[in-house]
Amino acid sequence: DIVAIEDIVAIEGIEAVAPYIEQNVMAAAQGRRTTVTLRGISSEYNRVMPIAEMVTRGEMECITRGEIVLGAALASELSAYGLGIPIDLYAVNRKQISTLLPTSGISHLTTRLGGIVEANHDIESSLALTDIGRAQQLLNYEGRISGIAIRTAPDADIQRICRELEEC
Repeated sequence: DIVAIEDIVAIEGIEAVAPYIEQNVMAAAQGRRTTVTLRGISSEYNRVMPIAEMVTRGEMECITRGEIVLGAALASELSAYGLGIPIDLYAVNRKQISTLLPTSGISHLTTRLGGIVEANHDIESSLALTDIGRAQQLLNYEGRISGIAIRTAPDADIQRICRELEEC
C-alpha cells in the first residue's frame, strides 16, 4: 500500500516530513571516480534534517538549480575543491540493461559542485545531495521515492507515532 505524505503529516507530534530517493552511484570529477550515496531531496528536507547548517562552502539552495552538495571528504577524494566544478554521475539504467552493449545500460548526468558539507565521517565520506527530480531521472525512477524523512516535536510520544505510522 502507498502511504500518502498528507496522512503522515496529520499524525500528532510530527512536525515535518520530506520524501527522498537514495541509491549508490558512481561520481567522477577531475579524472577521479568513486562510489557515492546519492540522495535526491525535496525542498522540505532541510526542515527535517538541518543539513544547510552543515554546509561550510557554497549553499544548500544550489540543489534547486540542479547542482550537487558533497561531503567534504568525498569532494576531496574527487579533487573537487572549487565550487562550480563539473561532477558526472553514473547509474544503472534499468530501462536499457543489455548484456550485448553494457554501456547502454548506464544513465549519465552532469552537474556542478554547489556546496560542501562538514558533519560526521559517514556524511563527509559518502553523501551527495541533489534535487529529487534530477536523481529520479538519473536512476530511472520518475515519481518514486526510497523513503520519507520525519522530524518529530521534542515532546512527541514516539511510541504512539510509530504505532500510527505502522497503521498507515
